[in-house]
Amino acid sequence: MIKINIEFILQIFNPIATIILLLTLNTNFLCDQSDLNLTIRNNINGDFSEIKELKELKPGAFINLDWEKKNLMLPYSPRPQFVSFSDKKWDWRYLLTDDGKVNELEPLLYELSPSGQYIEHKCKISNK
Repeated sequence: MIKINIEFILQIFNPIATIILLLTLNTNFLCDQSDLNLTIRNNINGDFSEIKELKELKPGAFINLDWEKKNLMLPYSPRPQFVSFSDKKWDWRYLLTDDGKVNELEPLLYELSPSGQYIEHKCKISNK
């Protein structure tokens, strides 16, 4: 009979699971204390493939945001200072760090109000 040491398995599994979670795209956020879920898809030849990492992003990609009873579909809008998905009324942004890496932990959501002012909705990763 093989005796399995659960603590040993957990010591190995927990770091591996953490690495996998850090390498995949976060899709659950809290924006202004409301749940936001997202999906990013590439649209190469109409295949609409879901991406798992931002480095897989291609021209023609788009993001689907489900937040506060709004379902938004925003096209990829490349910009020098950040990764952006925008339709001119809404703008989802991942800022770049000083060393050029994408900050996936605290994206921003901007909304253009009818008065022409931009409203910033701060987001952070949800623990869900």
